[in-house]
Amino acid sequence: QPQAKSRMAFALLQRSLTALRGEARQRIAPIIYAMSAPAQSDQAAPPVAEAAVHVSKRIAKEERAPHDGQPETKRKKRRQAKPGRDRARKNQLQGSKVDEGFLNETLPYIDDGFRKIPPYFYTFNCYSKGRWLGRTIYDVFATEFQAESPAYYRNAIETGLITVDDKVVPLDHIVGNNQVIVNKVHRHEPPVTTQPLAILFETDNYLVVDKPSSIPVHPCGRYRHNTVQALLGHEQQRWGLYPCHRLDRLTSGLLIFSKNVETAKKMEVKIREHQVQKTYICRVEGRFPADLVECVEPIKIVDQRIGLCCVHPEGKPCRTRFELIRVDGDTSVVKCYPESGRMHQIRVHMQHVGFPISNDPVYNSTVFGPDKGKGFRGDPSETTRIAETLCARIRASGQQQLQADVGGEELAVRAAAESEASLAPTACDPTKAGKQAEPQEAKEHPRAAELPEAARTMYWPTCTECQVTREDPRPEAMRIYLHAYRYAGGDFDFETSMPWWSQADWQEQLAARGETY
Repeated sequence: QPQAKSRMAFALLQRSLTALRGEARQRIAPIIYAMSAPAQSDQAAPPVAEAAVHVSKRIAKEERAPHDGQPETKRKKRRQAKPGRDRARKNQLQGSKVDEGFLNETLPYIDDGFRKIPPYFYTFNCYSKGRWLGRTIYDVFATEFQAESPAYYRNAIETGLITVDDKVVPLDHIVGNNQVIVNKVHRHEPPVTTQPLAILFETDNYLVVDKPSSIPVHPCGRYRHNTVQALLGHEQQRWGLYPCHRLDRLTSGLLIFSKNVETAKKMEVKIREHQVQKTYICRVEGRFPADLVECVEPIKIVDQRIGLCCVHPEGKPCRTRFELIRVDGDTSVVKCYPESGRMHQIRVHMQHVGFPISNDPVYNSTVFGPDKGKGFRGDPSETTRIAETLCARIRASGQQQLQADVGGEELAVRAAAESEASLAPTACDPTKAGKQAEPQEAKEHPRAAELPEAARTMYWPTCTECQVTREDPRPEAMRIYLHAYRYAGGDFDFETSMPWWSQADWQEQLAARGETY
């Protein structure tokens, strides 16, 4: 009978899989994925393909799991015996990465009102992920990484800037299990504001900072040195701090660091178990009604490439309470109390109820339709269209202004660790927006005397980004009107000042700054 044959085939494949390791496993994985393709469609599938579906899922699961030479059951028992062990390891990893070793790469300097990072050489590397198995190396880069064009990735693979297991591979190389993929770049970081990183509170265990908008919390995407965590080290010699939660790059306000792993773990548990009361301030479009008190719609990440989220029936449950502060003409100032910490929670909930944050470049956009996403519930065809449109804008701009402003306290440590192991490149191809510069000679870092000799040069002749001059971002493009105002829970209660744009005379202040919004 077909069912019996399917069970038999599945048993044989499963037994073979458990015995396979190394190169043999790499060879068979693409075959199993190819066999499973008919079973995942509406066509009738042979029993072996039906079995292969289960085996391919197991391959992906084992690919995600950290193999340490012990059976999966033992790994599970070990994790159960020491809850929080994996999270603690990520905390330790994040704390050790942003240390004095950064001083050997480059140093920030001030220019035209911005903190700038001179270009420097950097190597991204990671192990192949489960979802990449059976795909070509070119397809993985061209579809999963939006920082560059497919043409750039094609050239990088062919010239050896992107390698697999330290070898130059063809474009049609099939990604295998546990392969090390390396991407070498001349890294160019976007500038950030020169607004100071003010210390609000400091105890034996905590350091609380008033984060300016435009600066990411920790290394992620195109940012490594121009981050709060690294700048605290560069400017105030405070290395090895652990971020207890996370704020979007464009969000300002209260940011808590712990000085040791133990405190970071305790804070993480408090946030995860909703023992921390969080208060945010935002300015939204429209006259916000006083009787709109909460939104309880679930939120889902609908596109991992750019961190796009929306209200979705399959999303994670979350709740945001609202309290109207004041209506100023056609905008309103609102207090928000997020009771969970989903990615972009306040921004998405405000969009869903029809009052998006006034200057939100993503969720206050007609790309969601004429109502800018009011009542939007994640229709698959629409989310695909929206994501592709935003990706096209990112590529056209030559920057990641719209990309990866990923928030959510429960993702804080994971995002930090994954971003450092990612392969997101920073060198650009000449088709990007920007003015072509005249051929240049090597330039020295403004603080060359403080750097190792290998890090003193700012120019690399074969780097296409070095051939392009880009305008500095406008101040309006470096913020959204969302501010972390207060975090309180048990043994702490931290609060910062209200942002300038929440005041009644905010338009006069805008005019005094020479800004439009």
